[in-house]
Amino acid sequence: ECDCCAAGCFTATNTMPLLAEVFERAGALRPAAEAFERAGVWADAARLFAAVEAWPEAARCFEQAGDARGLRRALEAQGEWLRAAALASEQDDRAEAIRLLQQIRQRDPDFGRACELLAFAYEQEGHLDLAARQIELRLEALGPGEQAPELELQWAELLEASDEPARALEVLGRLRDRDPTYPNVASRMESIRKKLSGTGSETAPLFTPPPGATAFVKAERYELLEEVGRGGMGLVYKARDRRLGRIVALKRMPENLSARPEAVQLFLGEAQAAARMNHPNIVTLYDADQENGRFFITMELLEGLPLNTILRERGRFGPRDTARLGVQVCAGLQYAHEQGIVHRDIKTSNLFITRDRVLKIMDFGLAKILEAVREDGATIIAGTPFYMAPEQAAGRVTDGRTDLYALGVTLFELSTGRLPFREGDVAAQHREAKVPDPSLGIDDYPPALAQLIQRLMAKRLEDRPASAAGVAELLRAIIAAG
Repeated sequence: ECDCCAAGCFTATNTMPLLAEVFERAGALRPAAEAFERAGVWADAARLFAAVEAWPEAARCFEQAGDARGLRRALEAQGEWLRAAALASEQDDRAEAIRLLQQIRQRDPDFGRACELLAFAYEQEGHLDLAARQIELRLEALGPGEQAPELELQWAELLEASDEPARALEVLGRLRDRDPTYPNVASRMESIRKKLSGTGSETAPLFTPPPGATAFVKAERYELLEEVGRGGMGLVYKARDRRLGRIVALKRMPENLSARPEAVQLFLGEAQAAARMNHPNIVTLYDADQENGRFFITMELLEGLPLNTILRERGRFGPRDTARLGVQVCAGLQYAHEQGIVHRDIKTSNLFITRDRVLKIMDFGLAKILEAVREDGATIIAGTPFYMAPEQAAGRVTDGRTDLYALGVTLFELSTGRLPFREGDVAAQHREAKVPDPSLGIDDYPPALAQLIQRLMAKRLEDRPASAAGVAELLRAIIAAG
């Protein structure tokens, strides 16, 4: 007699654990999970509910089983980031708590609380500038008429501690104007003013750059450790932030940036916009500053490899791996586009795979800066010609669909190992030539992926998908179809 037929016999005798085992052997995992749950065998019930992605039920059973790690995984899978982060904090896994809190978006009801918890976590880690930014976001999320003077005071304290006394003074000034009697505000303002009036003396350099490096950073804060990369924007160093005690990537801007006031304004604006972005698929920008007229930015230091390097080693990615990478790119792009930010230079060398296999989009806003600091009389357009949408080559970038075109080129390259247009007048081919069929010569290439790439590389903006989120859904369907 088959296992499923025997199940009826077990029901009558109320031997739920045996019934659950029968269901599991028959491949009926959800009924098996339900039977284990009725029997109070919580660990097995949780395991099987998780196997069928019934996450609310899995979370309930993991909790009953006392499996905090499993509960955290189930909560994360169903988007309960705040509860999952709280569990991570209880387990002293601060890095995981930070990662989970970073998933909470501004439209989420938990966003305000997440900002406060992130600020606390960053402060505990010594990242005072990031903590200050989270308090700023929390204040921005307050409803009409809402006030939080204690948060404003905390913001000012963090700004002062992260070497931004002028901004701290502005925050305290606004708080005093609104509530002159609020405790400690006047005394803090006076203290900051004294510090500001006492500054201005030059400090001797505290470090010697490595051989070949230029001391273009604030000597008292950053110690250059080694060169880690070169590109169109110049050298990239691994550096130590002496003030916050962390290792960062430090990238210097072109030398002629300071000679163009409009480029300086663009640099500061783009850096400010990039620093506001907080997403697991976007490289975090920490700081933008200058020394001796040379501008630089600092950002999180990544461990892993850029996607173009991996592609050279592998030749090409399979369709499902290509789609999985595309989903991560789409997540970062959707977030940026919702902030009104267009990358302008999506390509495999600007996509980085960390050791944890997380894809990070690099260099938001830098292509736009590079265009602004072009040599006098040149006609350089931000972006890379092999990936550039027709409207971008013509100097017109209106919205995120320009990035989606470059994403289409990137998916083509990942899944075939070659670029769609690579010889002759590439810009003209992007503008006029039919997109090659990526599936040619590749067995089992999903038609849905080929069609999506064709849509992404449509010549006209209006013929492309409307959003990165929509593209991600199509890519997930390709993954699910196998």
